[in-house]
Amino acid sequence: MLDRDTYERFLNINTLNSRNLKECAKLQVLSDEKKQVLTWEQYTFDEIRFIAAEDIFYVKLYHRLGDLKIDDRLRRIREIAGKKCLLEGKTEEHLDKLGMMLKEKPVSRWMEKELGHVALLSCQQAVNLLCVWDEIERFIPGIRTGCHADFLVYNLEKLRDIPDFKSAAEQMPEIDERWKRLNGTLKIGDDFLFKNREGFMRFLCEGGAEIFSAFLSGALDSEREKARRLCVAEIAGRFREVKYYKNDLEREIALRLPEEVQQLWMKNMEMKKKPMRLWEEDRLLPIMQIGEVLGQPCLSYRDGKYKSCLLSCFDANKKVVYLSVEGTLVFRAIIRLTKGTFYRTNGKRQRLQFADLTQEDTGAETVNDRKEYLTLFLERPYFKGVSEEKEKEAVWFAVEMLKKKAKQLQAELILSDAYKKFGLEEKQFIRAKYYMYIFASKNGEQYLDSLGGMAGARQEGSYEEGYFLFQESFVNPKK
Repeated sequence: MLDRDTYERFLNINTLNSRNLKECAKLQVLSDEKKQVLTWEQYTFDEIRFIAAEDIFYVKLYHRLGDLKIDDRLRRIREIAGKKCLLEGKTEEHLDKLGMMLKEKPVSRWMEKELGHVALLSCQQAVNLLCVWDEIERFIPGIRTGCHADFLVYNLEKLRDIPDFKSAAEQMPEIDERWKRLNGTLKIGDDFLFKNREGFMRFLCEGGAEIFSAFLSGALDSEREKARRLCVAEIAGRFREVKYYKNDLEREIALRLPEEVQQLWMKNMEMKKKPMRLWEEDRLLPIMQIGEVLGQPCLSYRDGKYKSCLLSCFDANKKVVYLSVEGTLVFRAIIRLTKGTFYRTNGKRQRLQFADLTQEDTGAETVNDRKEYLTLFLERPYFKGVSEEKEKEAVWFAVEMLKKKAKQLQAELILSDAYKKFGLEEKQFIRAKYYMYIFASKNGEQYLDSLGGMAGARQEGSYEEGYFLFQESFVNPKK
């Protein structure tokens, strides 16, 4: 309000109220770049507030919605701006086309109607499609995932003479520049790809090239080799062999496990309770996207702060639990099979020693009170697009399934302290201190949500102290 241009040239003073005047204190001054875009005679305070806060691309797009009523155009632009859907690099032609599409209906309606059959489509991917709708409309009926949408937008020039998505998919290896760039790094031979053509095509159609080319941007040679092994296994249809290789599970948690327990852990559990579906996930490409589909951008394969930890999710003792409502993902959490104890333990610093024969042998283990327990641990939850009431319902459903899983494994179900707000005392859970084992990771670095974030090789084999939620029957067994 201290900027003369704002109140003389742009702001309709008659739209101000006392609440607006207080909000002025938090507003940025309109930049000269934005003032050049403001071509209308006057703007309401709500419009000025939006323009002051958002990037110039959103301001330009907003002015392409001028035919709509103020409330309608603010709702439609905020839907995009709130999710940061408009990336840099959009041309004026892109903004023109996007403006036309948004005047027809909001992006959410496009996602419900014309794009309703496309699974895991983000708002950003939908916006990218709308920007080039005329060029890709003929492909839309054939696409099935957000990765397909990325393929269309990224390879637009090479699709001009291709009639439909089925034909485009058959030519993906020759068309997709991201695969060419990725294989320049991975160096997977043509003979192998020809021999495993079906798995190779599935890898491309499910977005493998985009995911791993983005993940390996700026990566070290060691990460590239790990990624190569995982991609080769996925293309060959043998990924589970690598994830659960021989005795990796026992080595990771430093605990002998019966073969039956190992097989039960590897078997994914699923439960349905309309309209909810809950399942364990251990596949390569779905887990590579955990930082994209439901929060936790620090594990984004594109630019996450801790993306170097992402490959640790493919250790034998880790999985992800997903929950969907009417087909839309709303909840996820990492689960880990590990071990722990109620007493402070030095972990790998423990050592064997010669027996002291002067001490009476009671026949009992002297460290019996430091017993280690096989532990099924549920990391902190991530939600998207559900109310607090539905969050609680999702958590209770997940706990119900994992109690059954833990019973199968003869393990103790222990939850992150982040679940204490979900009323689990009604499910006979109580809070107590526990020492959780930091297991070895084939990746070297791993991200432990409930134990301080990133952990490296130095922490492996140690026990981390923390407060967790336990079933009361475990902490206070009836005598």
